[in-house]
Amino acid sequence: ECFEELYEASCVAQAVKKAEWVLSGGDHSKKGLVLKLTKGSIERPYAEKAALIMEERGFIDEYAQSERLARAYCTHKHRGKKRIMQELLLKGYERDAVQRAVSFVTPEEYKKALMTVIERKYPTPPEDKKEILTFIRAIEYFQGFCGIAGENHNEKISVLRTIAAIPVL
Repeated sequence: ECFEELYEASCVAQAVKKAEWVLSGGDHSKKGLVLKLTKGSIERPYAEKAALIMEERGFIDEYAQSERLARAYCTHKHRGKKRIMQELLLKGYERDAVQRAVSFVTPEEYKKALMTVIERKYPTPPEDKKEILTFIRAIEYFQGFCGIAGENHNEKISVLRTIAAIPVL
């Protein structure tokens, strides 16, 4: 029994050491850290204990990390709310942390990201109605800028024209 306790303590210590090394390279969610540790030689129960220890020590703060990532995804990758949420959830951040992080990004930051996407995609404004609608769908579904207007396509075109100064057809 004493040997088992010693073995477990040794495995947890090894997992904590590896977790410190992984976290020195960048932020990870608790779930992401566990996945990274289990890809190596660390068994899942010890990886989970190490992740819990790292969180208790303050090395993992999912709320602060997800907020930083959300802002970076918006300003540098030019993503919308929906796409940011998808990417953070895929990284293993908790849903409430992700929702809170997305709410901290200002509407001005989202608008600037949307403008950047529009300017890159169409340096000269599209003139064809079909091309405009295709572009709107692309922004909504691939960049995550859902709900830039209502369900009515004419309303979407007018909103996009207002935002991007696209001339009236």
